[in-house]
Amino acid sequence: MQNNFNENNVLKHIEIIKKYIPNLDSFLNKGASEEDLNSLEVFIGQKLPESFREFYKIYNGENEKYFGFMFGYGLLSIQEIIGELEFNKSFINHRSEYEQNIFSYEFAVIKEKYFFEGWLPFAQDGGGNFLAIDFQPAEKGKLGQIINFGRDEDVMYVIQTNFESILKLLVEKLRNGICVIVNEDSDHYYLECCNNFFIENDYYKNIKMHPKIIHLYKNRNSLLSASLKKEFEIPEICTFHDYKKVFNKLSYSFNNKESLNILPYLVNLRELRFNCTEIKDLSFLSDLPLLKILVFQSKSIDISKINNLKYLQSLTINETEINDFCVLSDCKELTSLEFSSMRNLDLSPLKECKKLAYLEISHSKIVDFSTLSDCKNLKKLSLSHIEQYNLDVIGQIESLLELEIYNLEVKSLSFLKNLKNLERLEFKVVEDGNYFVIGELKNLKEISCTYPAFLEVRKILGKKVRYTLRNSTTKQQSDEFFEFCRSI
Repeated sequence: MQNNFNENNVLKHIEIIKKYIPNLDSFLNKGASEEDLNSLEVFIGQKLPESFREFYKIYNGENEKYFGFMFGYGLLSIQEIIGELEFNKSFINHRSEYEQNIFSYEFAVIKEKYFFEGWLPFAQDGGGNFLAIDFQPAEKGKLGQIINFGRDEDVMYVIQTNFESILKLLVEKLRNGICVIVNEDSDHYYLECCNNFFIENDYYKNIKMHPKIIHLYKNRNSLLSASLKKEFEIPEICTFHDYKKVFNKLSYSFNNKESLNILPYLVNLRELRFNCTEIKDLSFLSDLPLLKILVFQSKSIDISKINNLKYLQSLTINETEINDFCVLSDCKELTSLEFSSMRNLDLSPLKECKKLAYLEISHSKIVDFSTLSDCKNLKKLSLSHIEQYNLDVIGQIESLLELEIYNLEVKSLSFLKNLKNLERLEFKVVEDGNYFVIGELKNLKEISCTYPAFLEVRKILGKKVRYTLRNSTTKQQSDEFFEFCRSI
C-alpha cells in the first residue's frame, strides 16, 4: 500500500503542523497502544497502512473539545472508528435505494455505495459525513486511497492517494492559509477551511482532459450556440481548465432539442433528465455510455437504445407512449424503476431484472397485473391510482420491506400474511374493517395511514411501531394522535 513509507515523514509532518498549531497536544488524545491498533486490524480484517499506525501511536483522535484536525473534520479515535463501523453496518442493507444517486467523480475509481465495509472512517464532520481509507476500491482505484462518503456526499472523490499524503496536504493548506485556526471564545478553538479545497483547488487539476473536450475547446466558436454557452456559463476567453470543470458534469437536465448537441461532450455524465416532445428516439444515448440515472418525459419515443446503457441503475418514464417494453429485460443493472401516467404498461420484461429493488407506478394501466409477482427481489413497491389490480399478486413478493398502496381501494389486508419481512406499510383504509393480519407482521416498524385506520391498528400493535398520518384531521384528532406518539 505504501512501498516507500518512511516513519520520519509522519514525524516531520507533525512537527510542521505544530508550528501552525502550537497547542495541538491539548486538542488531541495521547497515542493508541499496539494492542488497540492490532484490535482494529482484526475488526476490519485488513492490515493498517504504516503511516496510519505511526500517526495513531502519537495521536489517538481528538478529545471532547472537537478541534476539527482533518480540514475541519474531527479526527476519530480507534474506539470511535470501531463504533462508527458497527453503527453503519447495522443499517447497511436499508440504504440501497439511495445508492443510485451516489457517484464516483472518476468512473470506476470508488465503489458507489452509501456505506461500504471496505472503508475505514478516520474523520467525521458530526453530521454523518466522513473521510476514509479505501481498502476495497473500484476497478480503477488504488488500494489505500483517501475518499469522502456519508449522508450528504452524493459525489465521491479521491482526495489523496494514501494516509501520509493527506498529512502532507494538511501541511500545505496550513502554509497557504486555506486552513486557519479560529478562536470562537477563550475556551474553544477549531480548524476552519475556507472552501471545499480538496475538490475545487486540487482535484480538477489532476483530471486528464478528455479528447472530446479538447476538440470542443479548439472549435468552441463554431460548435456551441450562444444559448448553450450562456447555459454552461462559458466565457469568451477561457482555459482548458475552465472547460474541464464545465464538461466533467455528472448531471444534466434539458427541455429543448438543441441541447442534444452538447451531450457528446459531457463525457462523464451519469444522470440525464429531459422533457422534450421533439425527441422521438434515444439514439443519442450511445454518446453517454456511463449513464446511471435516466429520467424523461416525451409524447412518443423509441426506447430500444436503452439496452446500450450497461451501467443504468435508475429509470423514470413519465407520460410517454411506448409500444415495446422488451428492451427493459436487457437492463441487468437496473435497481430502481418508476412509471407515471402510462397506458398499456407491460411489466413482463422485469422478471429478467434480477437486481430490481424499487418499483413505483402511478396513474397507469398495467397490461397484466399478475406479472408483478415475477419481481422476486423487490424491496420497495409503491402503487398509486392504478387501474385493474389484484392485491393478492403483491402477497407473492415475499422479499418486500416497504409497501405503499395509499391511493388504492383495499377491500382486505389478507394478502399481507405472506410478507413476513415487511417493515413499512402505507395504506388508506380497509373496507372489511379487519386489521388483525397486521399483528402477524413481526418485522413491522412503521405504519402510515388515515386516522380511522390508525385507531384500529393501535388496538393491535399499540406502541410497537411508529405511526404517521396521511390525511387531514380535526384538531382533536391531531392532538390525540401526537399525545399518543409522544408516549411511545
